[in-house]
Amino acid sequence: MVQPPDQPSLARLVRVLGALAGGVTVFATFNLTRLVLPELPALAAAAATAVAPLFVVHARLFKEDIFVAAFLVLALAALIRLLQEPAPHRAVLLGLLVGLAAGSKYIGVLILLFAVIAILLVPTPGPERRWLRAGTITAPRSAPFSSSCCRRSGGSTAGSGA
Repeated sequence: MVQPPDQPSLARLVRVLGALAGGVTVFATFNLTRLVLPELPALAAAAATAVAPLFVVHARLFKEDIFVAAFLVLALAALIRLLQEPAPHRAVLLGLLVGLAAGSKYIGVLILLFAVIAILLVPTPGPERRWLRAGTITAPRSAPFSSSCCRRSGGSTAGSGA
């Protein structure tokens, strides 16, 4: 029979996950900044992120903010790449990161609004496919949301007969 982990082991695992998310955020900050600025300012942004007191505390204490920060920064980088070189796999990646950000903390869903507006308003190659890209990033987030709403209300989506 499998035993649940003891408290010290669980605490150690939680702290390691928070530290990993913090490390991902630092590298994602460098990556995001590198998309729009030269290398030296990108290094400065990553260093500033790594030593920000609130960031360090949240990484150490397993707060959900550290995870939503990592996914938001990765989503912003994915959005810039999608706008620079539109491709279906980039839109799917952005949708996945938006869903992970929203799943980490409810406030993460706000990036969906900004991503859709940017896709629809920023001129990109292949403007006839803008709506398709906007739908592609929206679908991964809206499908879990709609299924969870149906489960909470007790109704089903098929065969309700109403």
